[in-house]
Amino acid sequence: MLRVRNQRASKARSPYAAVPNGANTVASNSVLARGRRGNRRGGQVRRPVANSSNINAPPTQATPPTPAAPTTPATQSSTEAGQGMSRSGMIGMIPHNMPPIVNPTPDAPSALSSHVPTNMNQDSVWIIGSFIIHWAQKYAETTNQLNLGLNHFTINWNGRRGMVWEYLYTTVSSMLIANKQPTILIIHCGGNNIGDPQNTLKGIQKFMKLTLSQIADLLPNTLIVWSHILPRSNWRQSLSTNEGENSRRRINSAIATFVLKKLNGASIKYPDIQITQKRLFRLDGVHLSDLGNNIYINSLKNAIVQFVTSSSRTYP
Repeated sequence: MLRVRNQRASKARSPYAAVPNGANTVASNSVLARGRRGNRRGGQVRRPVANSSNINAPPTQATPPTPAAPTTPATQSSTEAGQGMSRSGMIGMIPHNMPPIVNPTPDAPSALSSHVPTNMNQDSVWIIGSFIIHWAQKYAETTNQLNLGLNHFTINWNGRRGMVWEYLYTTVSSMLIANKQPTILIIHCGGNNIGDPQNTLKGIQKFMKLTLSQIADLLPNTLIVWSHILPRSNWRQSLSTNEGENSRRRINSAIATFVLKKLNGASIKYPDIQITQKRLFRLDGVHLSDLGNNIYINSLKNAIVQFVTSSSRTYP
């Protein structure tokens, strides 16, 4: 009879029967697996389920998560220093009169370009510059072309008569306070700096490159576009028209190359606007006429469409 009872007990024993320590082996393995997932989600581990035959056995204690190391001023300062080293090397050259650089929230990455988001319904274009932008905006208002006929874009004009390069960075940073980062930033400025007796041509180019590097760091998800300085028959600060035109061409070449190669930006040329075409200018030989503004605005529109719909970064 004793042997029969032992055989029955052996057959009745379930694979879920309690082991000597009172814990259910199969259940424990499953719970620990869930516990590891719990640690990744919130640091909480569910307790193993006790076997019904040993319901009074003490529960297994979960190991508390290891607390994170406290942040000390020394570690925080070293972290901030490491983050600062990842910025552009030119940022340390910011003049003292420049405002501090703001770090806005980046937009979503783009499939079209590292600088151009794909959601066209949220795209915006900033057009910033001197009197050329000011009068182009005025012309666009009178001809109902403020949005350049681009329904999927918001065009933000900011032209200032007499604007020189020194005001460009503060203009961009001020616009960023009330607006999100633009998809495209078109810069048409620098013509009023040509012939400045207080600076050399190389000095002007160096300062322009430094400012553009700062703007690129300020707007990491924006396609920066260099709009070529237009020709003039009257360079007020230059000794002659030939000298002014020579400086203009050298600046356009140097800055366009810098924007394309160093900033992964784009450039816009205006081959149809030449000083030999008198009807494109006003009598002063500097400001564009209505016909000249019409050509300029159409060039901006076509360039924007090209930059968004293709990989070409030079227009035309």
